[in-house]
Parts: sequence; structure tokens; C-alpha cells
Amino acid sequence: MTYLDQLKTDAARNARAWLDTLARHYAAYRQLEGGDAEAVTVDGDEYTESFALLDRMQELPLSVEVRSGWHSPGAAGEPLEFRIVLTCGGPGCEVIGEIDGHGEAAAPRIYASEMGAGHFEVTPAGEECEALEWFCSLFSPGE
Repeated sequence: MTYLDQLKTDAARNARAWLDTLARHYAAYRQLEGGDAEAVTVDGDEYTESFALLDRMQELPLSVEVRSGWHSPGAAGEPLEFRIVLTCGGPGCEVIGEIDGHGEAAAPRIYASEMGAGHFEVTPAGEECEALEWFCSLFSPGE
């Protein structure tokens, strides 16, 4: 394996770990909301209320950013895209998506990056897709 391949592997492993974290928290949230459990433990933290778990999820990103499309100078533009930065540096991980007509996150994609190895998409599998959409819905990027 070349050094570049190792960098890409490490970056992809970081993104997959984030997807796993999101999926575990989403499963715990569903248990609490569905009344299937009075308490859940995720990553060593116990939650008895779903709002506490949601608060924790909203603390995870380093930043939540939006950007708009082309418009005339001085005109305010509606946000069209969002980015949630989870880690930066080596390796980096971020979620990028669109903002729908209701100001909600839509079509999220997760990207891994590593200096010298570039920026590439990592495809979620199974429930990771739903967990990624749920996570992005916790932020109101269009507001």
C-alpha cells in the first residue's frame, strides 16, 4: 500500500467512524422516542430523555455553515447549500448538502479529506443513510 493509499484509508476510516457514531445515536434516539427504553447508553453517556441526546448531537460539529448561489452585489441571497464540519486537519470529515425550499437540510453527503490525498465522498450503508439525514435535520441551515 502506498503512502497516498494509506492517507485515503485513514480519512475514509474517520468518516466511517463518524457514520457509526451517528447511527448509534440515532438508534438510541429512536428507542427513547418510541418508549422502547427508559434509558440508553451511547459512547459511555447515559440518556433518559431524548432532548439531552439531541443537545449532545448538536454539540458535535466544529461548525455549521451555509452559502448561497450567484446574485447581484448587495442583494441578499437565500442559502442553497450547507456544510457541517465534524473534523478538520488530518483526517478531515464534513457533511455537505442542499437546503430545500423549506429551509431544511436535504441530500446530505459525507466527505473525507486528508492533506495530500484530496477530498472524496464516503457512501453511507444501510441505516447510516437515515442517521445522516436525521443528524442534518437537527440543524436549521436555511434560517
